[in-house]
Amino acid sequence: MAQKISYELASNQQIRTDLGEKLASQRLAQNITQEQLAERSGVSLRTLKRLEKGENSSIETLIKVMSGLQLLANLEQLIPAPTVRPMERIQQKGKERQRARPIVQEKDADTSATWSWGDEQ
Repeated sequence: MAQKISYELASNQQIRTDLGEKLASQRLAQNITQEQLAERSGVSLRTLKRLEKGENSSIETLIKVMSGLQLLANLEQLIPAPTVRPMERIQQKGKERQRARPIVQEKDADTSATWSWGDEQ
Protein backbone atom coordinates (compact mmCIF):
# COMPACT_ATOMS: atom_id res chain seq x y z
CA MET A 1 0.00 0.00 0.00
CA ALA A 2 1.19 3.50 -0.75
CA GLN A 3 2.03 5.99 1.94
CA LYS A 4 -0.78 7.71 3.80
CA ILE A 5 -2.12 10.75 1.98
CA SER A 6 -4.02 13.78 3.23
CA TYR A 7 -7.42 13.76 1.52
CA GLU A 8 -7.66 17.53 2.07
CA LEU A 9 -4.66 18.08 -0.19
CA ALA A 10 -5.09 15.16 -2.61
CA SER A 11 -6.74 15.22 -6.02
CA ASN A 12 -9.86 13.18 -6.69
CA GLN A 13 -7.75 10.66 -8.62
CA GLN A 14 -5.34 10.25 -5.70
CA ILE A 15 -8.24 9.70 -3.30
CA ARG A 16 -9.86 7.12 -5.61
CA THR A 17 -6.53 5.30 -5.96
CA ASP A 18 -5.99 5.30 -2.20
CA LEU A 19 -9.51 4.00 -1.52
CA GLY A 20 -9.06 1.29 -4.15
CA GLU A 21 -5.78 0.20 -2.57
CA LYS A 22 -7.42 0.07 0.85
CA LEU A 23 -10.26 -2.07 -0.49
CA ALA A 24 -7.77 -4.42 -2.14
CA SER A 25 -5.78 -4.64 1.12
CA GLN A 26 -8.94 -5.46 3.06
CA ARG A 27 -9.83 -8.14 0.50
CA LEU A 28 -6.38 -9.71 0.76
CA ALA A 29 -6.40 -9.49 4.56
CA GLN A 30 -9.62 -11.51 4.51
CA ASN A 31 -8.02 -13.96 2.04
CA ILE A 32 -10.69 -13.38 -0.62
CA THR A 33 -9.96 -13.48 -4.36
CA GLN A 34 -11.25 -10.80 -6.68
CA GLU A 35 -13.55 -13.35 -8.27
CA GLN A 36 -15.01 -14.37 -4.90
CA LEU A 37 -15.54 -10.75 -3.81
CA ALA A 38 -17.13 -9.79 -7.11
CA GLU A 39 -19.59 -12.68 -6.82
CA ARG A 40 -20.26 -12.00 -3.13
CA SER A 41 -20.80 -8.28 -3.83
CA GLY A 42 -22.96 -8.69 -6.92
CA VAL A 43 -20.65 -6.75 -9.24
CA SER A 44 -18.71 -7.87 -12.27
CA LEU A 45 -15.06 -8.82 -11.95
CA ARG A 46 -14.13 -5.97 -14.31
CA THR A 47 -16.01 -3.47 -12.13
CA LEU A 48 -14.20 -4.67 -9.01
CA LYS A 49 -10.82 -4.45 -10.74
CA ARG A 50 -11.60 -0.90 -11.87
CA LEU A 51 -12.61 0.07 -8.33
CA GLU A 52 -9.42 -1.39 -6.83
CA LYS A 53 -7.34 0.47 -9.45
CA GLY A 54 -8.95 3.78 -8.49
CA GLU A 55 -10.81 4.23 -11.75
CA ASN A 56 -14.19 5.97 -11.85
CA SER A 57 -16.90 3.97 -10.18
CA SER A 58 -20.32 4.55 -8.64
CA ILE A 59 -21.29 4.90 -5.02
CA GLU A 60 -23.53 1.87 -5.55
CA THR A 61 -20.47 -0.23 -6.47
CA LEU A 62 -18.55 1.03 -3.43
CA ILE A 63 -21.46 0.11 -1.15
CA LYS A 64 -21.80 -3.35 -2.67
CA VAL A 65 -18.08 -4.09 -2.35
CA MET A 66 -17.94 -2.79 1.21
CA SER A 67 -20.92 -5.01 1.99
CA GLY A 68 -19.09 -7.97 0.46
CA LEU A 69 -16.14 -7.19 2.73
CA GLN A 70 -18.48 -6.75 5.73
CA LEU A 71 -17.37 -3.13 6.14
CA LEU A 72 -20.73 -1.36 5.90
CA ALA A 73 -20.50 -0.16 9.50
CA ASN A 74 -17.52 1.95 8.43
CA LEU A 75 -19.70 3.97 6.03
CA GLU A 76 -21.35 5.69 8.98
CA GLN A 77 -18.06 7.48 9.61
CA LEU A 78 -17.90 8.78 6.04
CA ILE A 79 -20.07 11.83 6.69
CA PRO A 80 -20.37 12.85 10.34
CA ALA A 81 -23.66 14.06 11.75
CA PRO A 82 -23.88 17.86 11.79
CA THR A 83 -23.25 19.53 15.09
CA VAL A 84 -26.30 21.08 16.72
CA ARG A 85 -25.97 24.66 17.87
CA PRO A 86 -28.26 25.18 20.87
CA MET A 87 -29.17 28.81 20.06
CA GLU A 88 -30.07 27.91 16.49
CA ARG A 89 -32.23 25.03 17.75
CA ILE A 90 -34.09 27.42 20.08
CA GLN A 91 -34.62 29.95 17.28
CA GLN A 92 -35.99 27.22 15.05
CA LYS A 93 -38.21 25.94 17.88
CA GLY A 94 -36.71 22.44 17.67
CA LYS A 95 -37.24 22.05 13.91
CA GLU A 96 -34.49 20.74 11.68
CA ARG A 97 -33.05 23.05 9.04
CA GLN A 98 -34.52 22.36 5.58
CA ARG A 99 -32.73 25.01 3.50
CA ALA A 100 -29.45 26.87 3.53
CA ARG A 101 -29.41 30.64 3.44
CA PRO A 102 -26.63 32.27 1.38
CA ILE A 103 -24.01 34.08 3.40
CA VAL A 104 -24.03 37.80 2.67
CA GLN A 105 -20.55 39.22 2.46
CA GLU A 106 -19.98 42.62 3.99
CA LYS A 107 -18.77 45.45 1.78
CA ASP A 108 -15.34 46.96 2.31
CA ALA A 109 -15.13 49.57 5.06
CA ASP A 110 -13.68 52.08 2.55
CA THR A 111 -16.81 52.09 0.36
CA SER A 112 -19.15 52.61 3.33
CA ALA A 113 -17.08 55.62 4.47
CA THR A 114 -17.61 57.42 1.13
CA TRP A 115 -21.39 56.99 1.08
CA SER A 116 -23.55 59.93 2.08
CA TRP A 117 -27.22 60.96 2.16
CA GLY A 118 -26.57 63.67 -0.40
CA ASP A 119 -28.02 66.52 1.65
CA GLU A 120 -24.75 67.57 3.27
CA GLN A 121 -23.39 70.99 2.30
